[in-house]
Amino acid sequence: QRMRELFPTRGITPSDTPRALPTNPVEIDNVAVTFSDGRRTTAGAWLADAYTDGFIVLHQGKVVHEQYLNGQRPATEHIMFSVTKSLTGTMILMLAEEGLIDLSKPVRQYIPELAQSAYGDASVQQVMDMTNSITYDETYEDPESDIGRYFVALAPGGPGMYAHLRTLTKELPSYAHGEAFQYVTPDTEVLGWLIRRITGSSLSDNLQQRIWTPMGAEFPANYILDPLGIELAGAGLSMTLRDAARF
Repeated sequence: QRMRELFPTRGITPSDTPRALPTNPVEIDNVAVTFSDGRRTTAGAWLADAYTDGFIVLHQGKVVHEQYLNGQRPATEHIMFSVTKSLTGTMILMLAEEGLIDLSKPVRQYIPELAQSAYGDASVQQVMDMTNSITYDETYEDPESDIGRYFVALAPGGPGMYAHLRTLTKELPSYAHGEAFQYVTPDTEVLGWLIRRITGSSLSDNLQQRIWTPMGAEFPANYILDPLGIELAGAGLSMTLRDAARF
């Protein structure tokens, strides 16, 4: 809830005409929840035990449940972590529909700086699908892992996002592009770079113009920035719960 106090960020402003979220409240506290191991609880107890900050449910376009805990409020911008990837991917698809990017083309055609990296001969579609061949260990609690080096690159004084992406190499001969899925956060950072390169505008400006204003966002949002002022396209977006529901 406090990313703007901890990191440099770039803001996105709400719409002048926020889209209404009609409500049809339903009480869910006593709804039964069964876990895969057979344990049973209620939705209310589960939300409290799971350290939930905010929970919203839409049904047929109406808010049927909205709940805030742990200091979260309707206007609080909350870090979305990897849900950020969904908005980045959406913007790539919008550019494709506008004919500004060909998803079948190799990444190096748009970003020559990545020609010698794992991404150079991968297609944009393969990077979107995370089926590009890459050597990458995304073990968050291991500071020596690849994702650990990613965090170091983004820290104050680090070389930044683009420098980290250029160091990544292929997984070959284990698998070729398109043969296997591997969850790799920097894949989405490549998509963020593509958006900036193709449009000539920041990721924040693109989100503002393509999604935030048209969808009638009610509140501001913000992106965490790397040391060079580049938005984190794979994990750095904070927004309110209600605007997440609008998206």
